[in-house]
Amino acid sequence: MCGIAGAAGPGATTALVEDMCAALRHRGPDDLRAVAVGDPPVSLGIARLAIIDVAGGRQPIAAGDVTVVGNGEIFNHVELRAELEQRGHRFRTGSDVEVVAHLFEESGLACLGRLNGMFALAIHDGRTGEVHLVRDRVGVKPLFWSNAGGRLRFASELPALLRDPALPRTVDLEGLASMLVLTHLPAPRTPLRDVAKVEPGCVVTWRAGEVGHRRWWHWPTPSGAAPKDVRDQVRDLVVDAVRLQLRSDVPVGVLLSGGIDSTAVLWAVRELGSSAPGYCVDFDEPDGDTAYARLAADDLGAPLITRTIDGVDALRALPDLAARLSEPLGDPAVLPSLAICETAAQDVTVLLSGTGADEIWGGYGRYTLPGADPVQRYVDDLSVLPEAEVRTALGLSGREPVTQRLRDGLAAVGTRDTGAARMYLDGTLSLPAALLPLLDTSSMVHSLEARVPLLDHRLVELAAALPGDARMPGGALKDLFRSALRGCVPDAVLDRPKRGFAPPLSRWDAARLGTVLRRLQATPGGIADVLDPVVARRWLRADAADPALVALRTWVLLVADLWWRALITRQPLTGDLATVA
Repeated sequence: MCGIAGAAGPGATTALVEDMCAALRHRGPDDLRAVAVGDPPVSLGIARLAIIDVAGGRQPIAAGDVTVVGNGEIFNHVELRAELEQRGHRFRTGSDVEVVAHLFEESGLACLGRLNGMFALAIHDGRTGEVHLVRDRVGVKPLFWSNAGGRLRFASELPALLRDPALPRTVDLEGLASMLVLTHLPAPRTPLRDVAKVEPGCVVTWRAGEVGHRRWWHWPTPSGAAPKDVRDQVRDLVVDAVRLQLRSDVPVGVLLSGGIDSTAVLWAVRELGSSAPGYCVDFDEPDGDTAYARLAADDLGAPLITRTIDGVDALRALPDLAARLSEPLGDPAVLPSLAICETAAQDVTVLLSGTGADEIWGGYGRYTLPGADPVQRYVDDLSVLPEAEVRTALGLSGREPVTQRLRDGLAAVGTRDTGAARMYLDGTLSLPAALLPLLDTSSMVHSLEARVPLLDHRLVELAAALPGDARMPGGALKDLFRSALRGCVPDAVLDRPKRGFAPPLSRWDAARLGTVLRRLQATPGGIADVLDPVVARRWLRADAADPALVALRTWVLLVADLWWRALITRQPLTGDLATVA
């Protein structure tokens, strides 16, 4: 929907929040507004992408003494509005966020459990002076915040938060180490010591300089034996989730990879009697996604628009991308995602994506690999750079905390179901810290709202409560979800082997990426200020026999360097990186 920002405590002016919102204008080009509410005043602001009640749904929006600003969508706002009207509430707009204001006025934070949506909300309660920062259950929408010196600042993106010159930019080297090892950093941590992320399913409450935390939703774990057959329920929920997420006053499309998940979304669109174009990235590979996406689109009667990208496109996109990144996300899948969102933005304002189904239904091979330690398997499978060497290169001492933090978190859950435990780690860590930020960034750069109907909380709660062997019987990846869609999705798509969305970096001339990285390492103002470049060069030489790993490591270090220049030393690189090589 937009980007939001706000401030409370000393220096919380509307001028500051307007400046923060200006840094979010790509997320919301349709309106920019900041207001002061309460006494002492709290400033709330928005850069709005108008999707629901385009003309009338301006934010921030109030109900009595409650004022709300929100990013994302409340998909069941129609049903909630009808209930509220029956209880005497009167509405001024058709906005879904106004529904939240009335619900909160009536029942406080207890209302959050009623919401079906993807959202980051800031709620000011004039009755108590509190500001509540709320994030949706699975972390589809981001929200960064700081309370340095008792001054609350929050924003949808880190670069906007840093528009406050009083906010320290001190780097958390432990957080940076996690980013380099896993290419993502789970909430609440960020690479900056004084900035945090609101955790998925959590509320951060600020009052007079003090902060409290509470969790309003928990990711389920297996609760016993699986029902005999949930296939009909799965299929019905997919359709209903898409029904809700088709709600829009602007055009809607589908990100179509030709895989099971995106094709299931397109099938549900047709099942509901609607239509939407599909958008697919072409890497110009004979065994790529395009042929399957075209098969799915033809079978379901949808037009297909494709976008071909190559390595030159990647280098050209990098400087601007790095300047917009809240964190140095190391997944090169951001490149095709950026490209196809740019193409889709010419036609639509909302995109439905199949993101998330692999993490909840068991779509990755690591879920069934032998080995009793889910945490070590998670780290081994996702690590790009060796943790012990990263810590040495950053001058950190002591044990390896990335692995230990994950192990402590999983121990608190207490499940002995290895497959379910591995999915739990992906669902609570890499999904909200890597895949969903990637989708949010690449879509919002082009003023697009990306929705993820397969992460409707009802589907998440159904899947996560099932044992791993119910979701993957006999070790067959995602078999329950696949069988639920048999007869709906073309067999050729259902039976297609799993493919990732990452571009072929090694085929795109990884040597050129390496040349750019080496030249940047020799230029002051980059991550070499804290990361020993000698160790970094050794990483790239050590695995020369594996060109794909070398290319990925080069990419991770390159993005980290460009991000560092843009946000930490404030010396962003501009121009075309293709010319640097």
